[in-house]
Amino acid sequence: GADKTFVDKEEGTEYINALGGADIVFECCGNWRVFEDGIPYLRQGGMLACFAVPKQPYSLDLLKCPTDFVYKRIDPIVRNTIGEMCELLKAGKVPVDIFISHKWNFDEAPEAFKEVDNGAVIKGLVYICKNKDE
Repeated sequence: GADKTFVDKEEGTEYINALGGADIVFECCGNWRVFEDGIPYLRQGGMLACFAVPKQPYSLDLLKCPTDFVYKRIDPIVRNTIGEMCELLKAGKVPVDIFISHKWNFDEAPEAFKEVDNGAVIKGLVYICKNKDE
C-alpha cells in the first residue's frame, strides 16, 4: 500500500520531492490529465503504469519525464488484466481503498449507474452479496 497519502497537493509535492520522486505512478481511471500530472513526480528509474482504458490517445511530454523511467501499459482489455491485477492486489501493492470513491448495495445499482454516467464517480463498488455497511 501507500506509505503516505495527501489531500493537499502542495504538501504531497513537497514530500515526494524530498524523497527524490515516486517509485510508481499509477493511472487507473482513463483520464489523460492524471497521466500527465503524475509524470513529473516520477523518480529516475521510476515506473509509469497505465491500467486504464482511455477514450482518447495519450500524449507523453518527454520534457516532463525523468531521463530514465519505465512505462508499462497494462492491457486495456479488462479480461486480459485480471491475472496481473490479482497478483498486485494479493501482494498488497495496490492500495484499493483509496481508489474507491463510492459504494452501493446491489439494489442501489440503478442510482450508481446514473452517478457514474454523470461523472460524479472516480471508482465505484456495487456490493452484490452483502450490505455495504457491514
